[in-house]
Amino acid sequence: MKTQLIRAAKILVSAGLVWVIFRYFWHIQHPEKILAVFLNLSPWVWISALFACMLNWYLESVKWRWLVAGLQPLSAKDAFRSTLAGAAVSNILPFRVGEYLGRIMYLHPDNRIPAAFNSVFGSMMQMSVTILFGVPAALTVLNATYLASVYKALLILAIVIILFTLLFLLLRRKNKLNWPWLRRLQEDVKQFSLGLILRVFLISVLRYWVFALFYVWLLSVCGALQMSKPCIFCTDYSGGIHGVQVIYLLQSFTPGMAITDAGLRTTLPLLVFRQPDIQAQVVAAAVINYASNLILPSLMGLVFILFKKAKEV
Repeated sequence: MKTQLIRAAKILVSAGLVWVIFRYFWHIQHPEKILAVFLNLSPWVWISALFACMLNWYLESVKWRWLVAGLQPLSAKDAFRSTLAGAAVSNILPFRVGEYLGRIMYLHPDNRIPAAFNSVFGSMMQMSVTILFGVPAALTVLNATYLASVYKALLILAIVIILFTLLFLLLRRKNKLNWPWLRRLQEDVKQFSLGLILRVFLISVLRYWVFALFYVWLLSVCGALQMSKPCIFCTDYSGGIHGVQVIYLLQSFTPGMAITDAGLRTTLPLLVFRQPDIQAQVVAAAVINYASNLILPSLMGLVFILFKKAKEV
């Protein structure tokens, strides 16, 4: 029975990722214009995309390794595999809850419940960085209609952060808990030092700017920042940075899966970079960015999942 369930899970994950990729590329309008942009790109652009992908997810794996060090030390290799496995599963389940389910495959069963707290903490830290840089940019780029939605989302997020902080403080100060799994979680939380929190924050900032600056560079090499103003109130590369910051801010509040909503992934950049004469260039940059930073890591994570499950059977 267990073998059949594992086999079924492999099929579902594989089929889900194939469907994700199909939906993403099938949605794209005017593919001939976007293809023309691709054909004019230097091979170094694709090599750079691969390098940026590896750097981006390596930084995330370092963060994950730090977060679970108090529970179970992971090698750099296992931390990287665990992070990509989480990326693969998160692209199928809504609200990215699959990220945790993929990552715990490399943890001992006794450590998986407290690891959920660590995973949420890491995600919230990355979200906080996105908000920190995204909101000032949104005040420059977006009009009042969209800003109202951003403020509502920020209010909800603030409530979640407050509740999470209260839980964190309660677990640190409570002397004795009745349930074994809560005691295990408490032991984990008490290992969170100020130094660890600061390191996680700093690497979240570094990962954010690796992700953002690469996207801005893609917009530039695809021609979106050279042909016209990137947004109504901004010009040139500063506008590109502001635009990318707003895109990441809006994406962070979306409830869908990470890459299944192909419309969102191409519409948001066009909402920020509004000029009709650069739409093909903007979409081309978006395709390369998400193919390299989400689809490729997801496929790699799927391979890691399949190999690990094959060893366990």
